[in-house]
Amino acid sequence: FLLLKCSMEKKDDVLRRRTLEVAQVWCENVFVTYTDRNHQKWVTNYLLHSLENVSVLGPEDDLVPILVKGVTARLQSSWDDVRRDGMRIAEQTATRLGHSLKFDELEEERAMQSNSAIA
Repeated sequence: FLLLKCSMEKKDDVLRRRTLEVAQVWCENVFVTYTDRNHQKWVTNYLLHSLENVSVLGPEDDLVPILVKGVTARLQSSWDDVRRDGMRIAEQTATRLGHSLKFDELEEERAMQSNSAIA
């Protein structure tokens, strides 16, 4: 059991380090402005998946201000898909911090997806 626990802690440390490294690139204005939007979507999806799987995320975590910086850069974008990516990360981060955050624009998108899945 101790070996399994140690192994899981190491995996979480690796995931946390990789997530931090990816987030440090994702948050940069140059990445938001000049990186192909499909690539940005892929990186955002990686971060969303990582945020779901990192064991603990707290307000004092090094990752939080980096994510906030990236969300801010995306919310200022004129590209709808880039802005929505920032909103998704903001919602996921808020949830992991024990808060609720919902963007109307994403709610509308989720409702449309839900309706198209039913049809």
